[in-house]
Amino acid sequence: IGTPRHVHWQLARTPHPDDLQGRYRWRTDARIAPGGYFDDLASHGLNLFSHFFGDVVQVAGASANQQGIYSARDAVAASWRYHSGITGSGSWHFGS
Repeated sequence: IGTPRHVHWQLARTPHPDDLQGRYRWRTDARIAPGGYFDDLASHGLNLFSHFFGDVVQVAGASANQQGIYSARDAVAASWRYHSGITGSGSWHFGS
């Protein structure tokens, strides 16, 4: 497939039914997981990318709690660069 130059990851999903009903979930408690589902799920994929492409040397991003249905953030956007020069970007939305 050639030499990788850029990796992009986009994940968007609707709110979990438990969240809409106000049921407690540790994944959406900002005291435990400030980044919400991003903290729980995205870390695994980002770790896999680092395994493939090397150490991340530069990162920029933003996050927000757009819906307000729980205390943690539900939207994250980021861009990064690996030591190898490969660039990356991603967006994760848990209330689409």
